[in-house]
Amino acid sequence: MSSFEKTDNDHFCRRLYFVFLTVLFVLIAKTTSAQFLGTASNYAGSHVLAINPSLMTTSYCYADFGLNLRLLAYNDMFFLPSGEILSTLKSSKYSYKFEYDGNLYDIGFLINKNPKKVNETLDFAVLSGMRNIDGKQSVGAFLNMRLYTDAYRIPWEIPEMMIVSFDNGDYFNKDYKSKNWDISTMTWSEIGLSYSRVIYERYNDKIDVGATVKGLLGYDAAVLHVNNIDYEILNKDSAFVKSIDADIVYSLPLDYDKKFADGNILNLEGINGHGMGFDFGVTYTRKKNTDIPRKVKRACSYPITPYQWRFGLSFLNIGAIRFNNGARSHNISGDVNTVVDFSVFNDIQTINNLFDTLDMIFADGDVSSSNGAIRVGLPTVFSMQFDYNISHGLFVNASWLHPLKLMKYSVRRAALLMVEPRYERQLFEISLPVTFYNYEKVFVGLSARVGFITIGTHNLLNIIGIRNAYGLDFYLALKFNLHKGSCASGKGACWNSDFR
Repeated sequence: MSSFEKTDNDHFCRRLYFVFLTVLFVLIAKTTSAQFLGTASNYAGSHVLAINPSLMTTSYCYADFGLNLRLLAYNDMFFLPSGEILSTLKSSKYSYKFEYDGNLYDIGFLINKNPKKVNETLDFAVLSGMRNIDGKQSVGAFLNMRLYTDAYRIPWEIPEMMIVSFDNGDYFNKDYKSKNWDISTMTWSEIGLSYSRVIYERYNDKIDVGATVKGLLGYDAAVLHVNNIDYEILNKDSAFVKSIDADIVYSLPLDYDKKFADGNILNLEGINGHGMGFDFGVTYTRKKNTDIPRKVKRACSYPITPYQWRFGLSFLNIGAIRFNNGARSHNISGDVNTVVDFSVFNDIQTINNLFDTLDMIFADGDVSSSNGAIRVGLPTVFSMQFDYNISHGLFVNASWLHPLKLMKYSVRRAALLMVEPRYERQLFEISLPVTFYNYEKVFVGLSARVGFITIGTHNLLNIIGIRNAYGLDFYLALKFNLHKGSCASGKGACWNSDFR
């Protein structure tokens, strides 16, 4: 029998635990994904905007239109053992049991003393498209819905005590110190306009620049940022907090005064915040030929530019959303030396009641609360891309994305280093991406496009049951392209799924 069943506090921890599992393995397993796979393709069209807006004018398409869904999630705390993925996907009820220290648990968990991370990304491109104007300039537009959730440098003991059980004496009377960790989530939609153009072309050299401006509509956000905390678990019912400096900010679609027991506490009044975002990029192309393309009257007649290699730099998602509706800020700081009795949380009935309780517990510290607006930053990244043309449709691409935290409160994108050999034609493409995810795990994936359908995964070994799964991604996509070099009706067009 699992030690989860021993105390009310354990039942509370277990509920949190199963919320995490539901998001991580049920949602992910049943949803499609396409996290940057194929954005390096010459047929990616408007989906290059996910990595570098200047790549629009280098595309082999002069126009495209499509829909898209991207989802990728990963954590370094919990896992499904190898061989269990397919059976889990087939079943509506998860039945695996993991044995640790004589107890059975519902999922595997990694025991070590390293800080933990969680990254979950859901991008749904409701509409996207691009159009090459005159061979030298391109414009693009998109409408996206986005949900980002991340936990960064979570102290190892917190998830471990949630799983192994709070009343395990191994955790008692030990000093736990940590600093600079956070948990954040934000949901928003964005309407974007992009522009790219060739600014230099002579002999074998070509330089393209591009930019995107995005109007942002924020629906919800929440951030817990801990500058530092020093505490001790006294027993299964209490802890001694020696010092703390933490901020909690949020704007949620919830009724903060409605009791949890009454059921639905949702308060869906629409948009809670507004903001702006920007992307910038530049790409240098080393062409195979020295010819300067001739002037043409129609963009569809503009020929493609064969290249030996190209190199790009970009900054993505610079900006923030200012939340006004339902925005709350709480700060707790000081050498409080407070004993926290866990039983006080059993009587919490509303969200406002929760924070009133926290204010009461840490009354000896510097506690402040306000109802003013909050600003939450976008998942900003710096990216580099290198693409090399080996010969006859065979390419290899290397991409690097590194997160940048420009604001105290922001959501964070995972770091990504990917090498992706691919073979591409107008109606067929296959690639084998090898990804170094978050500088921790190496994933091997497979992607294939035939006509208008693309299917693939970042982590093929998970699906075929060779490795433990710390997340799961799978994608299926469609996209319609019009290719350069032909203006005849019904020709030069095909369905394609470089769908990012």
